[in-house]
Amino acid sequence: MEQVIKSINRKLLAMRYADNTRKTYLSNIKSFIWFHRSTPINELSELHVRPYIDDLVRKKVSRSAQNVAINSLKFYFEKVLNQDVKYYYWERPKKALTLPIILDKSEVSAIIKSTNNIKHKAMLSLLYSAGLRVGELLAIKIN
Repeated sequence: MEQVIKSINRKLLAMRYADNTRKTYLSNIKSFIWFHRSTPINELSELHVRPYIDDLVRKKVSRSAQNVAINSLKFYFEKVLNQDVKYYYWERPKKALTLPIILDKSEVSAIIKSTNNIKHKAMLSLLYSAGLRVGELLAIKIN
C-alpha cells in the first residue's frame, strides 16, 4: 500500500494540487484502500466505491466530506490509474439548505468597537460594509 500512496502523492505534486487538497485526497484514498483491505489494491474498481460511500453515510460523515471522498476516488481512478474520464454513478449527497447567521447592527458595532487599533477598526469596518471574506480583505493592495 505504501508504494501506491507514494505514487499517488507524486501525481498530486506533479499536478500542483494544494497541500491541503493533497493531504485530504491521500487520506481518503488510504481510507478507501483500508476499507477494502481484504481485496488486493490492483483489483479495486469503481464497483468498490458504493459500499465505501455507504459506510461513510452510516458513520454520519458530513456531506462535504462525502463529496471530497468521491472527488478523491475520481482522481484516483482517472488520474492515477489512467482510466477514461467518465460519469460515475455515485450519488452525491444533497447540500443542506441553511441560512447564514446574520449579525444585527448592535453586534456589528460591538465587534468594531472591541478594538482600539485604528487599522483593525478599518479592517473590520471594510469586512462588514463591503461583505468581504477575510482572504479578500488580506489580498487588498493599496495603490
